Amino acid sequence: MFNTAKHYSKNCDVSFPGALLKASLIPTELLDRYINMSSKILDLGCGEGMLSHSLARLFPVSEIYGIDLDDKKIQQGKACKLDNMTFQQGDAEQFSFKNADAIIFNDMLHHNVILPRLTQIFRWLRVFTRIQRKSSSHLNM
Repeated sequence: MFNTAKHYSKNCDVSFPGALLKASLIPTELLDRYINMSSKILDLGCGEGMLSHSLARLFPVSEIYGIDLDDKKIQQGKACKLDNMTFQQGDAEQFSFKNADAIIFNDMLHHNVILPRLTQIFRWLRVFTRIQRKSSSHLNM
């Protein structure tokens, strides 16, 4: 967490306190429990890519794809990306993806733009598993 925040504050025009706060909110133990080591992970609404970056460090042989509507944030993410990361400016309403092992939209649900497309997004998954059943004791939904 500290290394990610330090890296982002140094290279990506993000303040260290802001980067540290964002990095501290990433549920790495939960992600590690449900995502395989070599996965294709789609991070919708990735912003400047701090979650994508943490995923890339946590799963170094995975492919991480960060998508965001804001091109400035995508450029920040590209400035800090690791070898297993790809960033693309795009609208989740228009975007299409095939064969993801995990889809994360951590900072999008409160915007309500993605809710009508959830069925389509789940079709992008290679295998759809109901994580909420497996983790009902860990998640309050």
